[in-house]
Amino acid sequence: MTESTNTQQPQADVNGTKQDESKSEQADLPIDGPVDPSVFGEDAQESEDDGIFSINIESLTGSTFKLQIAKADSAIEIKQLLAECVETCYITSYELTVDGVKLDDYSEISDYEGIVPDAVIKMHSTLYDDKAARMHVHRTRDLLESNIEELYLSITTFEKEAKEPVPSYPSIGDAPGEPHVDLAAALNCDTEFQFGTGTEKKNKSSNKKKKGDEKQKQSSINIIESTHSEQDTRHLFPADSFSLKSMDTYLQCTTGRPLPKCVNDISMSGWNPPTGGRKLRGDLFYLQIETLEGKQHQVTATPSGFFINSTRNQQQFIPTPMGGGKQYNSQTLLGLLWEISPLFRQEFPKLLSARVKKNPFQVTPVPFPVKKWFDLPPKQVYRHSYTTEQEQRQNRDPMHHEWNEEYQSCKELASGTIEEKIIRDRTLFKIHCDFVDAATFGAKAVVDGQLLPVNPIDPQPNQVYIHNNIFYSFADDNYKKPKEEQTKSQSPLSSIKSTPTSNARPGAEGMPPIDQHAYKNSENDMRGVIAFNGADVRGVHTLTSAIVDYRGRRVIAQSIIPGILQGDQGSKHVYGSIDEGVTFSHDDKYQELIKQVCDKLHLKKHQVKDKEGAPHAIYCPGETKGIVGSDGRFYVLDLVRITPKDVNFLDQHTAIYRPELIKSYVQHLRSKDSSIDASQISFNPDAFSTFELADDEESIQKDQQAVRDVGEYLMGVVIPNFIKEVKSQELTLLDGVSLVSVLHEKGINVRYVGEICKIAAKENVQHLVDLCEREMMVRACQREFNKMLREISNHQFAHSIEHFLNALFNNYHHQQDKRASSSSHVMHITQEYLVEAMIQHSAAQYKHQLTQERIHRILPMMGTLRAFCLRVGLQIVAKDYQFATNTALINVNDILGLEPVVKHSAPQSSSAQGLLEVGRQQLLMAHMESAFDLLSQAIVMLQQVKGPMNVQVANCFSYLATILFHANDIPQAILHHYKSLIINKRVLGIDSAASCQVHQLLGMMCHNVGQSEFGLKHFLRARYLLELICGFDHPDMATIVTNISMMYQDLGDHAMSVKFLQQALRINESVLGAEHFQTGQTHHALAITYSLDREFRLAVDHERKAHKIFRLHFGDKDQRMVDSAQWLQHLTLSAVQQQHLLNQEDKSAMQTIKNLNDLIKKGALSQQESEMVQKEILQKMPQEILDMLGNDNNKQPQSSTQQTQEKKKKKKKQNK
Repeated sequence: MTESTNTQQPQADVNGTKQDESKSEQADLPIDGPVDPSVFGEDAQESEDDGIFSINIESLTGSTFKLQIAKADSAIEIKQLLAECVETCYITSYELTVDGVKLDDYSEISDYEGIVPDAVIKMHSTLYDDKAARMHVHRTRDLLESNIEELYLSITTFEKEAKEPVPSYPSIGDAPGEPHVDLAAALNCDTEFQFGTGTEKKNKSSNKKKKGDEKQKQSSINIIESTHSEQDTRHLFPADSFSLKSMDTYLQCTTGRPLPKCVNDISMSGWNPPTGGRKLRGDLFYLQIETLEGKQHQVTATPSGFFINSTRNQQQFIPTPMGGGKQYNSQTLLGLLWEISPLFRQEFPKLLSARVKKNPFQVTPVPFPVKKWFDLPPKQVYRHSYTTEQEQRQNRDPMHHEWNEEYQSCKELASGTIEEKIIRDRTLFKIHCDFVDAATFGAKAVVDGQLLPVNPIDPQPNQVYIHNNIFYSFADDNYKKPKEEQTKSQSPLSSIKSTPTSNARPGAEGMPPIDQHAYKNSENDMRGVIAFNGADVRGVHTLTSAIVDYRGRRVIAQSIIPGILQGDQGSKHVYGSIDEGVTFSHDDKYQELIKQVCDKLHLKKHQVKDKEGAPHAIYCPGETKGIVGSDGRFYVLDLVRITPKDVNFLDQHTAIYRPELIKSYVQHLRSKDSSIDASQISFNPDAFSTFELADDEESIQKDQQAVRDVGEYLMGVVIPNFIKEVKSQELTLLDGVSLVSVLHEKGINVRYVGEICKIAAKENVQHLVDLCEREMMVRACQREFNKMLREISNHQFAHSIEHFLNALFNNYHHQQDKRASSSSHVMHITQEYLVEAMIQHSAAQYKHQLTQERIHRILPMMGTLRAFCLRVGLQIVAKDYQFATNTALINVNDILGLEPVVKHSAPQSSSAQGLLEVGRQQLLMAHMESAFDLLSQAIVMLQQVKGPMNVQVANCFSYLATILFHANDIPQAILHHYKSLIINKRVLGIDSAASCQVHQLLGMMCHNVGQSEFGLKHFLRARYLLELICGFDHPDMATIVTNISMMYQDLGDHAMSVKFLQQALRINESVLGAEHFQTGQTHHALAITYSLDREFRLAVDHERKAHKIFRLHFGDKDQRMVDSAQWLQHLTLSAVQQQHLLNQEDKSAMQTIKNLNDLIKKGALSQQESEMVQKEILQKMPQEILDMLGNDNNKQPQSSTQQTQEKKKKKKKQNK
């Protein structure tokens, strides 16, 4: 066994208790020569300074091994680490002691004086109860049956191995040793290449002994050998074609090869439950186990462990231990299997070895799993026993959470020091992850009809549900119901009110009910919760919440305010209005708390009138309300408008500015006048709202003008700057996800994509226009799709989805298939109907006029199908889909399922985010040492708070890879990029835009160190993903195929190099224009490539075009223009010389043939000898001369005899 703390396989605990990887990297980083560790600050010093140290664990197997812990860890976190160690992964019922003192599960390590570096902590077995025994069985089944990416195990560092076997606790054999990290190992770390080519690539360098010093290791960079089959990438990502079917191999290699099977079945026995008498004797439950040998055993679970009873058939139950010979019993179920099954003893170590060989990041749990929109068809597996998902969840976590109490208690934790901030942020994040998981499960149960509503007599859209202490309600648009049934609030408060609320606010006659905007208001409320949480004012509490879109329904999941279900007796309304402005409540204590939050959010104090006309001073919008729960905490609800109304879209009821825009505008004002204090800049959230303001007219006009100024700043500065960055390719946008993410970061709402299209079209940024119009189309189709699903029965889903997709993409409809069209809600869906819906929706929502021509150009593309599936949560089979008119695109067997799409208010770590942002800025300024220091601290803090599976950690790894590359540590640079790639795939999806960009970075890095065959593989994969995401016509595609051309050129395949450069030229001319400077660069690259093949005429033509384009953009004095002129002169001279040489060789060859013919006439040379000499001469001639001699298709010139015969034939034809 070897150490687990190495740079290639870091500890990847989702709770962040072990993160020593970056520290080892800091110590080894060579930046511009030797580096003093002191320049990196305290984080580069000994780990004890950070509260991280090593202890020894004396396990129940008899072995002792090392474990790294932090002072802030608790015993429960040590147990989590032991569950990930190979040696102790199967042990669940035990306690920990140090010097005879038992460790409390939730006490910090620092509370025990005996726990110091190298202290010994002992494991002691404890008795099972029913819950603990069931959890032990569940853990054992996880080890034996779960997929390889669902369970993480780490290598153990033995201080002392077990000398003799310990009953019940078998010691597992040696795990693989630590691999030697050199360039060959780094290049071969991506097993997908090996799996895709069908070749298991062996690490030749890692099997050799380490010889010499570091210089000798670096000398091996340029001599890595690889076989032809290893370089062949056609099996996985073909260079000449695109096929979604190619993802089959990719999906298989991401899933991994089948794990060794250790047991046939472990299930609950039919003899359950134990009788009353057997319970008094200690029987907890009974299991039925079938080993690989085919033998069945009935096992009894008791507080002391498991034993095989004497039952042998289904007629008679014999509870006593099996008699005769050895009695099999063990404290662990795995120990019992180890005793009774020789094949289990043989296969289980192989299983653990296969799990350990995986990169930790490939098996570390993801906080918010991302479902693939395409997958392999699932295989239906017969199971001897079946447990529902609800039962499985109860086995894993049998307790019901008090979500609100857990969440609010964590928010009240101290946060004065960095350590306290990390503990608080980590605990908040962990609780939020658990809440989102439970909320998603509950929302699915609500939509599937598995839960009973609290108010069953109300109309279905008004029904609310409570499950696992989570409150569920619907937020669907387009639902028409009688006016007397309309309600406004989606919060738990509305469900307990005895009288219905008013449908209109004062001064808003005829205003539509809020239910018509519930879908969008739910997102605005989520945004308000995130903003209030970011302000982080003690004493102000929000509800943890999640939005779940599933099967056409939007479900809001919230924690429950204590006492709110008991009405006024349990909770008290102390701020704002709960009746839509009829009355207002006020309390100076809570008004001061609200003021602290609103000062940070730039919200202005203003006055509104109630129904009687009395003024009330408030900070928040009129509909925001404050409630004091029975726990004494102050909760703020209905944060649907924490920013002012958007003056550019006043016709849209829910249109408000984004908080990022307000922040950007404040910075913009301060950049113009540094004397302005940010706290003095505030906005009235009720300006242009339906609430009647009580301020004087001058103040109202001033407030409205301030809001207009924000809109002018957005239209005149933010959007044009965004388009300028996209046009200059400072921003790379590949799909709708990346587009929406960047827009939101810049404070631009998605409804502005119509305005962006207009400006982008004028600026000739066609790929941005395509991307924005595709996003409009997909959102319009999502609206119609959800409406269809809400109006049909569950048994019609599959055929209705098939009908919808075929109508949308291929205008195809099964005329004789009545299964989908049996519902009137599906029959009307045709391509014409959907196209008209897109046009109307884009005009109303985005103020953009889509045309049928544009729609039919963007629709039949894989990127559009992908975007739609991701948007609605649809999962389909990975196969080739033919986009053609009047043919079926998909059938019901291609539909794998509908998955929920979840939005939530994940807590952020401001400290870690600040370190990441400053480190990135330092990297942009080329301050490598300070950048490395800050990014290393950021990656440690992020992993401690959120674990390694998040986008910010992936970005840190990419930034660190850049620094390591500049420091000439190539193997570590490639490994860091590979870690970033794994994280992006698991967090964002295997076909995400971020994964495509990391593949490009890896390809360039491999190319720069002379490994073009590996670089080619990464670029081919990037090309495949980009074509899948957004199609072929994109500026990034031109960059990728240009780089692929360079790879082929380095590998000596000039024909493929020219082919890809011609593709790049076509893309640049189509997307950017014939006179764009990148088009000129492609012409220049083609000229160089043609010159390598001595095609100087073609080279001169392309270089002349490049020269003209460069002059247009840069002028005559630019260095690029000078270089192009020199190349043009050189190529022209080469072309002239080549032509002159061809002319000379042509004359010489013709004279030689003439002399041979003269010798034949004189009889000095026979005809046969003359033809042989001519043939030898012609074979040695260059192809250019043969072409000039008039020989098409590489044919040789005719001999004199052949010429005479041809003349005779021509004369005969003329005579005839």
